[in-house]
Amino acid sequence: MPESEPKPKLIELVAPGAGQGWKATLRNGKAVVIHEIPAPSAEAAAAVPRIQRLAEHRHPALAPVLAWGTDPSGIWVAVEPNEGVPLGTILSRGPLSPPAAAALGAAVLSGVAALHEAGIAMGGFGAAAIRVTGNGEVRLSGHPAAAVRGAPSQSDLRADVRSCGMAICAAFGVDPAGAPAPPTIPPGLVVTMRSMASGAMGPAADRAQGALREMASRPSNHGVPRRPRPQVHRSRSRPHPRRSPRRCPTRRLCAPRRRTTLLFDH
Repeated sequence: MPESEPKPKLIELVAPGAGQGWKATLRNGKAVVIHEIPAPSAEAAAAVPRIQRLAEHRHPALAPVLAWGTDPSGIWVAVEPNEGVPLGTILSRGPLSPPAAAALGAAVLSGVAALHEAGIAMGGFGAAAIRVTGNGEVRLSGHPAAAVRGAPSQSDLRADVRSCGMAICAAFGVDPAGAPAPPTIPPGLVVTMRSMASGAMGPAADRAQGALREMASRPSNHGVPRRPRPQVHRSRSRPHPRRSPRRCPTRRLCAPRRRTTLLFDH
């Protein structure tokens, strides 16, 4: 049977009800989780080149396939024991800063584009499929199961782009239905992410990646330009009177604000 290495011994079931995941150890001693993907023998054989490509040509925005193989029930894949925190968990505490949301969106679009180029489509996904690792890397998970399916249809490709748009809107705190967006987000980018979320953009979203990458590279205090301070012209003939030592009533308003954290450290 085609495989990258013999199927390791399954030790313990993890996350019951969320897919067949088993704790195991690879030949090199690395601890992994084995996911078993049921498929008829013909479909499993057809999926081998796609699974092999995922394992050999890893993409930074896709959770890596560490090992794989076939058995009488279908295909098994080995993944990291901890693929990161689901995006939904992070956003439960509020939207991300605009640069962090842009970086996340660009990464998700990049991962989806890599899957489509490999002839794989997830047919849509939720926030649980987007994971953020401990060092802030954004990865899409659950794609090996999609690789077992046949050639993706146009509706599958469109569904992936719609899912990207919904995730990006959620990360920015933008209502995909059309409610007013935060003023710190460029209007053109709001239109783009809403077009993705509605399916109006179609199966390709290449143009959105450039706008997101540009925004991700900006400092965290970007947004609406600051108004210039008015010039105060004083007469040279009159000395400036001394200020009263009393406390300024707007002291709190004049206090410097804290900088927004850019990392995914919620």
